[in-house]
Amino acid sequence: MAGDGADFEATYKKLCVALSKQGQVKDLTKEFNSMRSDDSRVRFLLALDAVRAPPFELKAKLKCAEESNRLRAEGNAAYGRRGQEAAALELYTRAVLAAPADDGPALALALANRSAVLLSLGWLGPCLVDMRRALRHGYPQQLRPKLEQRLQRVRQEAQARSCPELAGPLDFNEDAADEDDERLVSGAFRGKPAPELESINRSMPSACAAVEVRHTDERGRVLVATRAISPGELLVVEQPYCAVLLPEETQGHCHHCCRWSPAPVGCLHCTEVRFCSGRCRAEAWTQYHAVECAIYGQLVALDAGQMALLAVRAVVVAGWPRLAAAAAGGAPDTPEYRSDDYQRVRQLVGNAAARPAADLFKRALMAVTLGRLLERSSLPPPGADAAERQRRLVTLSAELLRHLQTLPCNAHEVSEQRLPGGRLAGATTCQVGAAVLPVLSLTNHSCDPNVFRCYHGTTAVLRALRPIDAGGELLDNYGYHYALMERDERRRGLARQYYFSCACAACRADLPPYERIPNGRPRAICRTCTGDVAMCDHEADVTKYEAEVARAADELQQAVSAVLEEGAVDVKDRVGELIELLDRRVKLPWRGLNDAQEVFKMCFLISGDVCPDG
Repeated sequence: MAGDGADFEATYKKLCVALSKQGQVKDLTKEFNSMRSDDSRVRFLLALDAVRAPPFELKAKLKCAEESNRLRAEGNAAYGRRGQEAAALELYTRAVLAAPADDGPALALALANRSAVLLSLGWLGPCLVDMRRALRHGYPQQLRPKLEQRLQRVRQEAQARSCPELAGPLDFNEDAADEDDERLVSGAFRGKPAPELESINRSMPSACAAVEVRHTDERGRVLVATRAISPGELLVVEQPYCAVLLPEETQGHCHHCCRWSPAPVGCLHCTEVRFCSGRCRAEAWTQYHAVECAIYGQLVALDAGQMALLAVRAVVVAGWPRLAAAAAGGAPDTPEYRSDDYQRVRQLVGNAAARPAADLFKRALMAVTLGRLLERSSLPPPGADAAERQRRLVTLSAELLRHLQTLPCNAHEVSEQRLPGGRLAGATTCQVGAAVLPVLSLTNHSCDPNVFRCYHGTTAVLRALRPIDAGGELLDNYGYHYALMERDERRRGLARQYYFSCACAACRADLPPYERIPNGRPRAICRTCTGDVAMCDHEADVTKYEAEVARAADELQQAVSAVLEEGAVDVKDRVGELIELLDRRVKLPWRGLNDAQEVFKMCFLISGDVCPDG
């Protein structure tokens, strides 16, 4: 039933109807509820007559010069119509993706034509890169004067702009490094490289020495501070075990690094995916796309969601030897808590015991569907008999089922910033992908977090948002912040997705949402006992103390306005100092501190990846 041309939801509903007509639902539910392992659950599904082998035909969309020429002609027609530059750009890009790299001039012609529309849109760096690419792929010599004229226009416009990415020589350097292409294609939107940790925890190399893992009976493994930490401090820099781009972001982002790219290149074999550079294409092929190339179109067509794509990516990156070893009960590769260790990914909590039978049944069917698709890829070794192929299918499906339970509770979004008109005011954080980050998965939730994440490509960076005492736990937010929703709504959402009842400090205090948070001049409290400063004996001069708090609060609000109105991100260090000073000196919640924390975060977020709004 699975894979008969419908998406997964249609397949699931069809199976439920079939089992209901056969009168098997009650007995099957009872039997399925007795299963205690993912292995037994997928074996149960595979034994059902209604779950027949899917007729998957691995038909990736392959390169075709004729199709590329057709798309290029459509792009030419669109480019000739006023206001159709964006449509022309997409058609030319599809022509680039469809063109064989070594069969005639189709690829060179598509790249050259795309460079023209990029220039008309004002994207000088991408225009230059596409002209270089066209020449590399054999652009006809008799047409080269067109590119010479275009290059002259790029130089003229570059002189009139202040663009750091255009500071180097603007010429037809056909041997330019991939790093140079990447810088020119994404320009200022690419963001700075991910920062490096100043110190490293030897047992957890993604974290700094001020962070360690501890185990508690109540909360399991947690990340805690080994010393006092100030706002803005760099705590974790983690490259994901694996990551995926959301299918709806394919048109504008790199399939591998998830960065925005207006001039992508394609896979050398299929037309399904886009890369910002040859380097990302090569890395993707080595890590996973050699396996996924023939099946990615079917994976997307299943429309099973980002967690299904991420589960497939996790087992593909692991590779068959690690999957087989894991199924046999292997231990972590090293005693260190490393993000590239598949066993650490397998150790993530899936809450199987808390899941309803219907939820587990649906995930098991999804795992079997994905497993049958993967068994026809190049992931399993060739040459097995029927019995061995069935064992491999069970192994694949059981591993997928494990990830389909753990990832919804542990995966993180990969995000970028979108700035309306290039201004921080009104900036939004938008998800473009999802990633498996085993170290960051150790952070527990708070509705009032003390850390925040930003992204440089798929590399996640964790910083302190508020002061954290030595021994204090690092607390992230799982998408349910007290300033954005009421306590009951937060608790329902967290219980539904993460299977726990939130008892964080914000929930215990029932902090109000943003619109009800007190505004104006904050009330000073004692920094020692957090009580009424006028009623305790900790401050010798209460009047002076209150005046200092008031001045700090005024300075903080002025700094926030400078960032929002003038883009003065250079004041972020002072904002962090004032957040630390006021965090224990004013009665919370106070709207001024909420605003400052959001602006403080944004100053760091825009050093990562940014996409032009719209």
